[in-house]
Amino acid sequence: MMDTGMNVARLNFSHGSHEYHAETIKNIRTAVANYSKKIGMTYPLAIALDTKGPEIQLFQKFVHELSLKRGNLVSLTVNTGYKELVTENMIYVDYPNLIELTQPEDTVYVNNGNIRLLVIKIVGDEVKCSVEISGKLTSKCNIRFPCIPVDVPEITDDDLTDIKFTIDKKIDVLLVPGMKRRESIKKLKDFLGSRRSLLYPRNYFIFIGSEGQQIMIVSKIDSFQSLSNIQGIVDESDGIVINRTALAIDIPEEKLFLAQKSIAGYCNKVGKPVICSSQILESLILAGAQPTNSEICDIANAVMDGIDGFILSRETSMGEDPVAAISKLSSICREAEAAVYQKQVFLELSDAPLPPLEPIYSLAISAVQISLKCNAAAIIVLTASGRSAKVIAKFRPRPIHYCWCKDSQDRLQFGITWGKLNGFIRVGDAIVILAAARPGAGFTNFIQIVYATEFDTIPV
Repeated sequence: MMDTGMNVARLNFSHGSHEYHAETIKNIRTAVANYSKKIGMTYPLAIALDTKGPEIQLFQKFVHELSLKRGNLVSLTVNTGYKELVTENMIYVDYPNLIELTQPEDTVYVNNGNIRLLVIKIVGDEVKCSVEISGKLTSKCNIRFPCIPVDVPEITDDDLTDIKFTIDKKIDVLLVPGMKRRESIKKLKDFLGSRRSLLYPRNYFIFIGSEGQQIMIVSKIDSFQSLSNIQGIVDESDGIVINRTALAIDIPEEKLFLAQKSIAGYCNKVGKPVICSSQILESLILAGAQPTNSEICDIANAVMDGIDGFILSRETSMGEDPVAAISKLSSICREAEAAVYQKQVFLELSDAPLPPLEPIYSLAISAVQISLKCNAAAIIVLTASGRSAKVIAKFRPRPIHYCWCKDSQDRLQFGITWGKLNGFIRVGDAIVILAAARPGAGFTNFIQIVYATEFDTIPV
């Protein structure tokens, strides 16, 4: 999967124990080490863990699935006596305020929206419903009430336990669902023991856990409440995931595309990664299948709208050929990226920030503009902290190659040689370099144009 384009391995705390995830993390890191040795360089595969979040769930003890058929009546109850006695006609819901929350004519979605119920009446501790869309009911399915604020904690005690595990295992990315306001993300940062570095502006954070490692907080937009507070959530997070399946339950389905475009546009404007999840290439769950035309166009248009990545869920967890799904997604993304009018994107992004700009932003804009004018093959950023590379990436230039070590000449030479070995740079190509004018300057303040030669090699 790494060979075909996987950049992040995602694990979900909703499935599996800590022991299972610990073993999986160990296997992933062993596989990365072996693959890095095979290709002769370190492969940058991140590991992300997805917390359970504040879901309301249905419970049942049966191993087999329950079938809810269209037109049948079903009761949702908060009576704990039915917790282990769930049937097609009586289902226990783990939410004490269910009776106060619902009223006749409300719509209820079960199992990620696969089953739809219509509330008919409230009788005692039961909510009588009619099944409008039939489906299978499995253990601990989620239940959602569209456009109705649900009073559940955004970060549960189970989530805190999982986050401690994340810190101990030195995970790179924490995916958090159910974030409805920026204050919740601030509380999460406090739990992680985060602090803001004085070297970083408002939009860049370093998260320091008990072991001192950095953890990126990526918030999921999965409800109308999170969509209403999108700017605050984006500003406080390191990245955003658009959970389209969950979002389509809370907003009219015909407006989902508009929400996706709006979120992507704002994330691009402020320089935050934005990722799309849910129903990406589900036609490829079966081995040998081909993606539908609508899936291909959906992925390509998302890339052209500014989406930075995609999360494959059922395609890789349940799919018969996950490698084929990743390979097909990678090839579609490459074709779409080649079709992006990069010059227009750069002009729109560079015009967004109002002067006076911080020096690094002015240098980044100048570097991208120079690369367009001289048709440069690459921009190499010599950076100790990585911030300069992040700022450059905000303006979406051509591929950036950067690394850091003590000697700046070694860094520059490695970047050129790596680009040549991988076919990104050819002899005679122009290369734009950003660096500090002198060692120990503390910030990037120097732009240079060089040309690749046949004598460029990695110093021994």
